[in-house]
Amino acid sequence: MMGGQMTATATVPTWLFGIAFTSAVPPAFSAATPLGATAAFTPVAGAGAYFWAQIDIGLRAIAPGAASTVVTTGKFEGPLFPSPFYQTLPATNIAPAVATWETDLQYFLWPYVTLGAATAGNTVSLHWAKIYGEN
Repeated sequence: MMGGQMTATATVPTWLFGIAFTSAVPPAFSAATPLGATAAFTPVAGAGAYFWAQIDIGLRAIAPGAASTVVTTGKFEGPLFPSPFYQTLPATNIAPAVATWETDLQYFLWPYVTLGAATAGNTVSLHWAKIYGEN
């Protein structure tokens, strides 16, 4: 779970929220390893509105080595998201699966946002995050 503030200017490009992972040390963000992402959307213009996100990563199938499968689903929501004021993760009704998950590795998670065009004044500030883990 996480939340923060977002500002979208009157000249709004498309936005896309997602989460990526890596097990590399030292950790570094890479968009080449996504767990899931929303569809590209055009937010409602506004300043300093809060958003909330819940992302669930579940182990679908366990296997030895780097052969376990995880799936990711979730939702980003807030008043600047277009009606009905949220975007699902994944964008389609098929949960994205990563079938090369190694259950005995340490993974680093990278929430991200991408803009369809660089426009000054569009911001996202993460204010809090809470990670739950279960065995």
